[in-house]
Amino acid sequence: MSTQTGDTLSRTTKILIDRDNKSIIQAESQAAGLVLQIDVDNSAFQSPTLSAALLTTVNAGARAFEGGVHVKFGGDVVIANGWESGQLMSVAAERYGGSLRDKLSAAYPTIAFGASKRVTGSVVVNATWSGWSGGVVDDTSKRLDERQGNTLSAVLAGAVAVSECFQNAIGDIVAARRDTGLSLWSLDSDWLSLESFGPELRFLPANVWLVGLGHLGQAYCWLLGSLHYAVTNQPRVVLQDVDRLVMGNHSTSLLALRSDIEAAPLKTRLISNRLEGRGFSTSIIERAFDTDTRRQRSEPAIVLAGLDNHAARRALSTAGFERIIDAGLGSRHDRYLDILVHSLGNGFDADSVFPEPAMPVEDHLPSRYEEEVARRVAAECMSEEVARCGVVELAGKSVGAAFVGATAAALVIAEAIRPLHGGHSYSLASVNLSHLKGLRFSTDPIDRRLARVGFIRNSR
Repeated sequence: MSTQTGDTLSRTTKILIDRDNKSIIQAESQAAGLVLQIDVDNSAFQSPTLSAALLTTVNAGARAFEGGVHVKFGGDVVIANGWESGQLMSVAAERYGGSLRDKLSAAYPTIAFGASKRVTGSVVVNATWSGWSGGVVDDTSKRLDERQGNTLSAVLAGAVAVSECFQNAIGDIVAARRDTGLSLWSLDSDWLSLESFGPELRFLPANVWLVGLGHLGQAYCWLLGSLHYAVTNQPRVVLQDVDRLVMGNHSTSLLALRSDIEAAPLKTRLISNRLEGRGFSTSIIERAFDTDTRRQRSEPAIVLAGLDNHAARRALSTAGFERIIDAGLGSRHDRYLDILVHSLGNGFDADSVFPEPAMPVEDHLPSRYEEEVARRVAAECMSEEVARCGVVELAGKSVGAAFVGATAAALVIAEAIRPLHGGHSYSLASVNLSHLKGLRFSTDPIDRRLARVGFIRNSR
């Protein structure tokens, strides 16, 4: 086995290393055995947002389940809108990592789309959505009216379904055996109740600035590209980042295929190409976001932030944006299902919202990483200094899973457009995918004239 580095190790596989105190070899072996199945019944094609839900499921699933995503179709249809418009849905599923099957196995978890009760799997979850609500149910009789769901809830349903199956596959016996979901309209409501479905989706982002194009930033772009924009009214997106893609990013980067990453492109260039291919207008900024960054009057007034840099987060307060929506994800194996979303105005108090973190306490490497140092010294003729340097870098990398980013993107873009439809703005939303009922929120009024800056009407 080649020696993994911080640039090559899957961020999702690292969850298994850190959580279970496994060696890299053991964790990679376990990850290679993780298989996800998807069963698409013919009745599922009645939903106009099925492609958003299904492609999110395949795309996020293929990054978490390294043994493969097996997809069984009971029919097929040409995708009308969103990613892969004009392609057969089965062809699009293969592009994002799906492997078509005539039969599924009883040995692996299965996500079901449609009303069929003859679905095979070690566990079976039914992805479902209506209005602004999305999630999974354990029985087809509880399915929502997916013909009435919007794209946000469809993406959310796909992400939650992958989350439940992944948690189950790595040992959580409760996951994938429960009804769980979220209303993006009313975060503290029962997601299965009528009042949680909200109004018809009428407005979409038209002019936004995205800063940070890693896990979160690409999830935002994935969701924006899934929305049903009119061909003649596509949005403008400003893309800001300085980093190149590395293979370790594949597990969390929803817009990057393995073939894309092999050339180690700048994130801005790859994502601009993907969005331009979708019909969007993009501008790129390839410098760090810091206290010198200033928005010009002609540039987007709303920023969607996906930063992992504390100083850059604080700098959001002085950059001149009228609305700032920032998401943060848990970076450790015991927090990787955590999502925290802030909705802020220009000049917010950075000291209270993003206080300076406590200095980390120096500690020895965990035993699994000390063993990796010894293995590299013994097996690969490295000096201990060189081996330790590489392993310390690897140990310090954050963990992550693409389905968490997709869920966060649904929360962030819902926050951006909810006030336009007469709903609340949540100044703070704290969500954990292991127990979606245990949520914390605070709500603030928002000037809806301000909220309308940079949005257009939905094409549907």
